[in-house]
Amino acid sequence: ELPQYLTAASTYYLLSYHLPQALQEFTTRHPDTRLNLRAGIWPEVTRLVEKGEADLGLVSYAEDAPRSPHLDYEPLVHVPIS
Repeated sequence: ELPQYLTAASTYYLLSYHLPQALQEFTTRHPDTRLNLRAGIWPEVTRLVEKGEADLGLVSYAEDAPRSPHLDYEPLVHVPIS
């Protein structure tokens, strides 16, 4: 069961171009959960999650990029850059 309030943080780019449809589907499927969105550059998104100011963060990153030892990472999609 989802909480009544859920804060998600992501980058401006992802929120603008890749997440609108998924966010609309989420709010349609879970009308009892109020979704609060926070936007920033990826280091800010990471800090929001580390500090507990966001429940989850969605960022793009390279597989070999440094990661916070305080967070769990889960790949959602792989987008090859050509």
